Amino acid sequence: MKKLFALLMAGAMLALPVLTGCGGGAAEGTTTTAAATTEAPVVTDPPEEPVFDPKAATYDSITLDGVALSEFTIVYAPDAYTQAMRSYPDSFLEGETHFDKLIAEELATVLENMTGTKLSVIPDTEAESAHEILIGKTSRAQSEENGVGMSTAYNYRVSMKEGKLCVNGASSAATYHALDALYAHFAEQNSKSVNVAGDYTVRASADLITVACVGDSITEGYNCSNGTYCSYPAVLQRILWKDYIIINYGVSGKTMREDLADAYIKTSAYTGMLRNAKQADITLIMLGTNDSNRDQNWNADSTAKFEEGYRNLLNEINKKNSQMTYFMMNCPVYSGTGAFGSRTVRNLQKTLTNTLIAEGWDLHFFDMYTYTKDVITLANFPDGLHPGDKGYGMLARGVADMLEEYRATQN
Repeated sequence: MKKLFALLMAGAMLALPVLTGCGGGAAEGTTTTAAATTEAPVVTDPPEEPVFDPKAATYDSITLDGVALSEFTIVYAPDAYTQAMRSYPDSFLEGETHFDKLIAEELATVLENMTGTKLSVIPDTEAESAHEILIGKTSRAQSEENGVGMSTAYNYRVSMKEGKLCVNGASSAATYHALDALYAHFAEQNSKSVNVAGDYTVRASADLITVACVGDSITEGYNCSNGTYCSYPAVLQRILWKDYIIINYGVSGKTMREDLADAYIKTSAYTGMLRNAKQADITLIMLGTNDSNRDQNWNADSTAKFEEGYRNLLNEINKKNSQMTYFMMNCPVYSGTGAFGSRTVRNLQKTLTNTLIAEGWDLHFFDMYTYTKDVITLANFPDGLHPGDKGYGMLARGVADMLEEYRATQN
């Protein structure tokens, strides 16, 4: 924060002896001097230096293993979603696909801005050439070799292999951020003419935001065409693909309360979520829809048991990761004849969240009920309880906006 300092300089008044005559005027031969004042100068700190962006640097030339950049073509891997998009079209209304192509096109734009050289961008189904920049797991042998040994979704490797620049990540987000290492390598050379040596290689992990999605059938993706592509966490991954890893820990029919037969804590998903909690940054919790249906005579004891289950869930995660941020999402809209997602439970979810926030938990509330009722609408809940493919996509969009709004407050 800039600081403002004021320097006040006051002039001195010089008063000579004054001889007064009749009428009180100045006596002849008397000199009077007015006080002199100087405007205080305003001193400010110099403006902050702008943050250097390696992607925005410009160069007279870029060479790869001594070969001019203009000799290269950017090649991207095929789209893993091509067939799925044809089979489940309603689930691809939100978010991006063909990530490697998007990365290749962005790289071409950045390199053109850096040097004025515009490179062609082609799929790996086209003929191979001697000088290529390979994005993702292409059909080229160099890509396959470069991608070996990446054990987690965060890993990436950038290297020159047989005259080709290979960029691989274990996930699309990791591949995207692998290019940051390349841009940084250019900048580190501190020259207007930069080169990537033939033995260049860098292997690292991208700093990605990991989100654990805890919940019941509406998280798992029940009633959608294919949970791998159509569940809300799957769509959420496609929306936030550049900076996030989204993991689905939803299990159909489960409850927040531990005393009920279908308690979430009794599942292998819960065990896996805790095992991986150290790597996560955010946990989304959408449990409670089944609780009120399992206990249709909800009373004070029911409320106490729900609160106990909620607190225990947070405490167990906190033991693994005390820096976790949590979002409680209350029960979505429901129009069936059962007692799923009752108003009592919805209100309890909100008031309990507020109580825990007051106690110091890094916990936030998202009104999923209002969002599903007013934005998604019951028309996109075919059975009155679970969204269809389009509804899950809309649900993911709402969660994505929530996460990005939260992220903006952290920067």
